[in-house]
Amino acid sequence: MKNKRNFPEGRYSNFNLMELLLAIAIVAATASFIVPILGGVEDESRGNVVKYEMGRLREAFEKLDADCVLSDDSLLDASRYGLWMLSRRNHPDDPSKDIPSYDPDRGRGWRGPYAKEEGEVAVDSSAPGQPEDASAGVNVPVFKDPYSGYYRVLIPRNGEPSRIALVCVGPDGTLDTTPDDVDSFGNLKAGGDDMVVRLLPNR
Repeated sequence: MKNKRNFPEGRYSNFNLMELLLAIAIVAATASFIVPILGGVEDESRGNVVKYEMGRLREAFEKLDADCVLSDDSLLDASRYGLWMLSRRNHPDDPSKDIPSYDPDRGRGWRGPYAKEEGEVAVDSSAPGQPEDASAGVNVPVFKDPYSGYYRVLIPRNGEPSRIALVCVGPDGTLDTTPDDVDSFGNLKAGGDDMVVRLLPNR
């Protein structure tokens, strides 16, 4: 039969104060290593979601462009209001510019929705990247990103339709890329923690 230790009444038998402090220190040290690792995994996961979603939105926009055969001027005008054409035919600011529905005789036209919108924001079409501006009074549909923001469309200063970019503003929620941030080929370069892809690279 094993010997049992007898402890004075009212005294805990499992830990003394030093052992308890040591256990707390070990847990804290372990957490200091694990938490940054888990945070890095979460950031990487969100980044992968952004790449996937931006790829899908680009594919949808390419499909829309192929269906509607938009002129350069029409595309540039529409892009000032973001991605609205993916979910709606009606122009957000001028209903007279609605995109015609698909006509079999012409073999062209809008056959959407190409993507499902996830909300609405008021925008100022003259501002780069269509930031929220309640005073602008033009409501457009948006497609949300994993950082609780929404994907933007940015037209480079040279105005070439093939250089129009899809932008995710990243964790800070701020648009850091500007129309003047271009590389030697005229493509927009991501500023800050933004992520950028060309919307119609094959146009």
